[in-house]
Parts: sequence; C-alpha cells; structure tokens
Amino acid sequence: MEGVKKTDLGFAPSKVLNWKENIVVLGVDGEIAILDSTLEQIQPKVTPFPCKITHACIVDDQLIATWLDYDILIGRMASLPLTQHLSDGPLKSEVRKSTTFSATDLHPHGNS
Repeated sequence: MEGVKKTDLGFAPSKVLNWKENIVVLGVDGEIAILDSTLEQIQPKVTPFPCKITHACIVDDQLIATWLDYDILIGRMASLPLTQHLSDGPLKSEVRKSTTFSATDLHPHGNS
C-alpha cells in the first residue's frame, strides 16, 4: 500500500495500547516495544515476560500486565514503569526447566 508506513518490530504483535502520544505494542511471546506517533521505536524490543501477556492496561505511566503458562500452571502480574528503560526477564525455557525460581525471579526486572 502506497503511503502506509511499515515498521519492523522484530516480533508478531498481539495487542496495541495507547500511552500519551506513543504506542505500546505487545507481542505473542511476551515482547514489548514502544513507538512514537510516527511509528519509530522509542525503545528497542524487550521481552520482560516469558509467555504471552494475557491481559494488560496502562494506568498513569505504568504498564500493568499478567502472563499465564497453562502448561505448567504458573502466572504472574507485574507493573512496569514505561518512563524507564524496560529490560528482558526470564526465558520461557528457563521457567519451564527450573523448579527453583523464587517468586521474584519470575517477575520482569524493574517491576513493582
């Protein structure tokens, strides 16, 4: 389509949320990217969640999200500050292999 801007996120999006004049894109495997109004990435893709984000909303400047892994019956909820740099969390394979993860190890880094 002519005149339509394409942005390569590096992942398949599953949900898009508005945040101020920006766009928060959630991916099918727990990825997050933040874009400005021209669809340029403000922050590169990160994967703070080991699984698909099942529910999410933005309150003030916080992304509040949950993830669930139905196969191993683990899920968590976290609040991530969108005004700070987001970082990667545990991989799905690490969560599935290890039974020694503490509750805090399963949460994304920098969450509250």
